[in-house]
Amino acid sequence: GSRLGSEFTPSLEEGDVLLRVTMAPSISLTEAAETTTRIEKRLLTAFPEIKSIVTRIGRGEVGAHADPTNSAEAFVELNPKSEWRKGLSPEDLRTAISENLEGVPGIVVNIGQPIAMSVDELLTGTRAEL
Repeated sequence: GSRLGSEFTPSLEEGDVLLRVTMAPSISLTEAAETTTRIEKRLLTAFPEIKSIVTRIGRGEVGAHADPTNSAEAFVELNPKSEWRKGLSPEDLRTAISENLEGVPGIVVNIGQPIAMSVDELLTGTRAEL
């Protein structure tokens, strides 16, 4: 049968950001926690649009979605758009966050929106933006 591709899924501006951070496979839980804390502080200092950040490192082997300790997800809660710097779009903000984190050694970051990234993962079985 025919299948409707994800390219027809409308994009939604969710108002928050999700970072998927991949670190060295050999990283300890302590080092992963220190790395993610540095990332959180760096972003909170650089971007007044960010209200808070909550990061989860790894994920237990419940269900089909186990993650090792070198994998972290950071949910970035944003302030209301009315409080952002003038002229900054949500896409611009995600790009700026991504560029800011390029300077952090030892990590690879995939940035997107929480619901969209979950849907992409369900559709493809992979953790990358479609």
